[in-house]
Amino acid sequence: MPQNGETDTGYTTRVIRDGDTVRHPVRPWTPAVHALLQHLESAGLEGVSRVLGIDEDQHEVLSFISGEVARRPWPEVLRRSDGLTHIASFPSRYHRAVKGFVPPTGAERYMPDLTWGPGQIICHGDLGPWNAVWHGPMFVGLIDWDSV
Repeated sequence: MPQNGETDTGYTTRVIRDGDTVRHPVRPWTPAVHALLQHLESAGLEGVSRVLGIDEDQHEVLSFISGEVARRPWPEVLRRSDGLTHIASFPSRYHRAVKGFVPPTGAERYMPDLTWGPGQIICHGDLGPWNAVWHGPMFVGLIDWDSV
């Protein structure tokens, strides 16, 4: 994750860190992502960025999750069962929190051929070490929700 004022380039977009926020360009799927993140916040799910708005440069503004993102070579925490246990608990907490989420009518998704149907669960779409944020041996969050 970039330090304050630095940028980092992910698979889909460039990320700018600005203090306690992260900013990147608004995309056609941003409203769907914001609706999902707001739903997760209202459900009390910890470990996901909070939507703070859209700035004057048409960048979405999200809260910054402090920690280290796992990169190759994988950190020691991901080579031990306790680290894997920490990250493995997130999907079940996510599924409880996302239950009942209905995307806004007409919302676009990163994968345009995917459509939502009643009873389906919207997934993160890119759950992996490269999007997991850690404080030492503790999993503290999941970033990069563009692929919902």
